[in-house]
Amino acid sequence: MAPGPKEVAGQAWLAKVALGAGVEGGLRVAGLIRAEMQGDLRLVRMTASPANLLSPALCAALMAALGDGLADPHTRAILLLSGLTGPGQGFSGGMDLADMAVPWPAGQPAVADVTRLLQAAEKPVIAVLHGTCLGAAAEIALAARARLAAPDLRFGLRDALVGLLPGAGGAVMLARLVGAAPALRLIANAVTITADEALALGLVNRVTTDDPVAAAVALAGDLAAGTIAPPDAGLRDGRAYQAAVAAARQTAGGDPLRLALADCVEAAQLLPPDQALAFAAESAAEIATRSAAGALMHLMMAEMRMAAELPGGAPARRIGFWGGGAATLVLPALQAGCEVVFADDDRAALLAGVERVALAQEAAVTAGQVSPAAREAEWARLHPGVAATAMAGLDLVIAAKPGIDGARVLHLGHWPDQRDDVARLLPLAPGLAELQLPRPIDGFGKMVAATLRRLRLRCAITACPPAKGVARALVRAAQTACGALLSQGLARDCLIAAVKGHMRLALPEDPPGGTTQMTAAQVRARIDAAVVAAGAGLLMQGAVRRAGDLDALAIAALGLPRSAGGPLYAADQRGLMIVRRDLQHWAAAHPVWTPPALLDQLISDGARLSAHVVIRR
Repeated sequence: MAPGPKEVAGQAWLAKVALGAGVEGGLRVAGLIRAEMQGDLRLVRMTASPANLLSPALCAALMAALGDGLADPHTRAILLLSGLTGPGQGFSGGMDLADMAVPWPAGQPAVADVTRLLQAAEKPVIAVLHGTCLGAAAEIALAARARLAAPDLRFGLRDALVGLLPGAGGAVMLARLVGAAPALRLIANAVTITADEALALGLVNRVTTDDPVAAAVALAGDLAAGTIAPPDAGLRDGRAYQAAVAAARQTAGGDPLRLALADCVEAAQLLPPDQALAFAAESAAEIATRSAAGALMHLMMAEMRMAAELPGGAPARRIGFWGGGAATLVLPALQAGCEVVFADDDRAALLAGVERVALAQEAAVTAGQVSPAAREAEWARLHPGVAATAMAGLDLVIAAKPGIDGARVLHLGHWPDQRDDVARLLPLAPGLAELQLPRPIDGFGKMVAATLRRLRLRCAITACPPAKGVARALVRAAQTACGALLSQGLARDCLIAAVKGHMRLALPEDPPGGTTQMTAAQVRARIDAAVVAAGAGLLMQGAVRRAGDLDALAIAALGLPRSAGGPLYAADQRGLMIVRRDLQHWAAAHPVWTPPALLDQLISDGARLSAHVVIRR
């Protein structure tokens, strides 16, 4: 996709940083950090590819470089910025999830050490931000005395996505800077904001396309003159601050994460800064011990691996969508810069699909996500048609209805044609789908995978899947378990009450059930165990490569709560020996509960089901 005006401005701004013209004094290259002097200004550039992820090594290098600058009598101010150039780069993408999933190395400086150093700095430290500035990187930026932003900035504290609080005092620093209500909204909802939004909130001091070094010099001068808002500007209206905290507690619904966040934001107002930061650190550590945090981290890792492990290839540039049912993929294709033919021999269905695309574009313009000019450019690449012949000569056709012959087709949904060489895409939830590819994955499969990656679609690749797909097989297992329970005399109202609020499932009409009563927990345990048995069996067949894919597919297909991490993850938390015992006991009543041999192997090896990876040869 061609970059928009803000992205172009951001790239030009970044190029000025990379040039480093007029550098005075020595240049020291330290692998992950490049530090240099420009007059009495010290530039500390992070150069840890990819994305300046805040590993233990980068945190240690940051501490050393910032410490050198703060101790140097010739340094008047420090600029902290990224030295990475190219598409997709930014200030920092935050912590690597792989580092978050394991204990931090003993004795190594952590992100919280960097933020404490910046908070205590007697010299002004200005964070120069562009591109992505997420998670722990956003906390480092908040700890600086001032922030300068390029127009392409995307800033967000997104820890809530994995059930965590910002771990380096981000909630306290953000609330002191912008107030309670904005801080609670941004953190609780994991919102990512633009440079203009950050400026309006007072989160950044300036947005500029000028030479960032010159702009930072001017900003340092304003800091010295006392004309820049202090870091506690958000505390000015005490009554509004307390009202926002009270409202957050009332609407938390007992959610420990949201309640702890409200406590941290209130501490920012009631306690001295150092004590508030210590309180926030303790709260973040306590929340991290909850099972929901581990479950959400498991799902996040699974979904990131889906994107990372899609086979490489050249994406299609000219895509056809046959059938109005494919309308949801048209806009992502346009936004990716593709030429798009959208056709249907049913004129009413075509018009409805085109209208959906137009409404989605207008909503994006209204929300400031795209400019009107970019919207017009997207519209110019859309070519409606009313016959299958419009698909001729395209790189790829995604068909939501029959009637396409002689094209390279990715079928959307299920088809009566069950040829092994046909690729199918089964959407399950926004941004998530099951991708059934021929085995082995050939050039067509690689092109399909690369195209879907370009459309920002996460896909669990299934090979030799069962009829109607892997996700559907998990749903069938749950439905079969429900039917077996009814045939054993379970009261239908008891089954309905247990399923309601736990999963989205169409219950079988026959058998009618009986009068036997069970607790909701007992019913759910049997249904979940059937899904676990089916999932383990699919792993043994090699239908999916990773168990995490099955958890993600089960949550999307069955509507299970993300906070449990998926049925296979929950089985690990319960204990595989207990799960196997239950399956052995219930299997006498119905084969849906037959324990798969994989459980025996994992128990013998002391391994986890949710971490199982199939080695494909």
